[in-house]
Amino acid sequence: MNTLKNKEIWISGFALFSLFFGAGNLILPTSLGVKSGSNWWIVLFGFAVTAVVIPILSIFAHAKLQGTLYDFGKKVSPIFSTVFCFLIYAIAIAIPGPRTAAVTHEMTVRPFFDVSPLLTSTIYFGLVFIFVINRSKIIDVLGKFLTPIIVIILLLIITIQSFQEEDSTDLVAQQETTTTQPKETINTQCVEWDKATKSNNLKMAKLLETYVDQTENYINNEISFEKYLSILDELIYESRELLDLQKSTNPNKENEVADGWVQGAFAAYNQGFYSYKTGQEETDVFWINEGNDNLEFGTFSINEYYNTLQDC
Repeated sequence: MNTLKNKEIWISGFALFSLFFGAGNLILPTSLGVKSGSNWWIVLFGFAVTAVVIPILSIFAHAKLQGTLYDFGKKVSPIFSTVFCFLIYAIAIAIPGPRTAAVTHEMTVRPFFDVSPLLTSTIYFGLVFIFVINRSKIIDVLGKFLTPIIVIILLLIITIQSFQEEDSTDLVAQQETTTTQPKETINTQCVEWDKATKSNNLKMAKLLETYVDQTENYINNEISFEKYLSILDELIYESRELLDLQKSTNPNKENEVADGWVQGAFAAYNQGFYSYKTGQEETDVFWINEGNDNLEFGTFSINEYYNTLQDC
C-alpha cells in the first residue's frame, strides 16, 4: 500500500514538474541574470518568489480545498467565483493558448519544414483535445513519459556542454604548454581580428540604423507592410551573414571573451529581427516584445565587448 502511495507521489511530482517547466524556465532566468550583472541576486530572489514559491503555495491551497476552480473561488462568494473563473479561462484562451501553438510552430516546425501555421495549430490543438477528453490519464502520461523525456534532454544538454568546456580547457592548456608563440605573431593575429571585428560592428550598426529608419517609415505609413517585411527579411539574412563572418575570425587568447560577446550580440540581433518580423506577420505582441528584448540584449553584449576588449 505504501509502495503504491509512494509511486503515485512520484508520478504526481514529475507531472507537476513537466507542467511548470518550459522554455521560459530554461531561458528567462539565465537571460535576466546576464542582464542584471552584479545585481543577479535580486533577480534570483524575485524569480524564486514569483515562479517557485507562489505557484507551490497555490498548489497546496488548491490541494487542501479540492474541487473545481469554481469551488475554489466560491469560498469568497458565488459572484466572485463566477467572475474569477470567467477571467481565468478568458485569459487562458486569449493569450497563453494561441501563444503555445505559435511557439511550437516558430521554434520547432518552421525552421525545418515549410508548412502552414494553420496545419501546425490544427495538429497541436488536436493533441490538446485528446488530452482534455482523457484528463483522468493526464497525470500518468505526464509523470511517466513526458517528465523523463524532459530530464533526459536536460541531462544531454548539460553533458554535451560539459564535454565542450573540457575540450576547450584542454585546448587552452595544450596551447600554454607548447612553445611560446613569437610576440609579433600574436600581435598580428590580434590586429587582424580587431580590424575584422570593427568592420563587422560597423556593418551591423548600419543594419540597426536601417531597422530604426524603416520601422519609423512604416509607422508613418511611408512604406507598405509588404515592403517592410521584405526589409526585415534582408536584415535577418545580412545579420546572419555577419554572425557567420564573425565566427570565422580568429581572436588572440586575450580577446576570446570579447569575441564571445560580439558573437552573442550578433546572434541576438539576428534573432531580434526574426522575432520582430514574426510578431508583425502574426500580429503577436509576444513576438514583438521578444524581438525588442533580443535587440536590447544585443546592445548590452556590444557594451560588454568594449568592456572586455584588450589592446593588441
